Amino acid sequence: MGDGSENQRVRQRLETRNRLFELAIEEFRKQGVDKARIRDIVEKAGVVPGTFYFHFPTKEHVLLELGQRIIAKAAAALPGTAKRPPRLSSLLRTLASAPQFAAEELGDPELLRTTISIFQRPPADAAFDENPIQNALRDCLEAERQAGRIDSDLSAGELSQIILMAFFGTLLTAPNDPALQTEQVRRTLGFFENALLRPNDRREES
Repeated sequence: MGDGSENQRVRQRLETRNRLFELAIEEFRKQGVDKARIRDIVEKAGVVPGTFYFHFPTKEHVLLELGQRIIAKAAAALPGTAKRPPRLSSLLRTLASAPQFAAEELGDPELLRTTISIFQRPPADAAFDENPIQNALRDCLEAERQAGRIDSDLSAGELSQIILMAFFGTLLTAPNDPALQTEQVRRTLGFFENALLRPNDRREES
């Protein structure tokens, strides 16, 4: 009996969190993050302000969760698995389509840019989940190294961090047009493909 009540409370808490998240994102789209008001969000949710702050201490925490959800969905679309990583060319080509995917998810290029900015300067108390895109890059790069297709003094983990920083940096500085963002990201990721892989190993299918 006790376990059932606890499970019900957990479900209700999760439902409330998701409702607040969705309403906050809706308000961010309408008003912009800076002008969005917590009191308007909680009024629509039918809860008191303290409930919002229990789940999200600040609006920036909402954006962090938004970014993590988008990253998780984008990572799920990447080829290969941890046990059978794809070829680097295949992974980078798929990753280059992420701006278009993110634009379709959000419907607001400026909200995407703001979310990326928060990831670069997160609140001090922010708790980050493991980044599945970086993990996929790391596993792929390590497999390519073991196969003798790349030669670098940097570890696979270090290379994956550099590539991801360049990826997000390109999204921050690219125009708001998703097609132009995709093209600039494609060129950025293509630079790493050309720099790391031998010519005969580029653009091969996984």
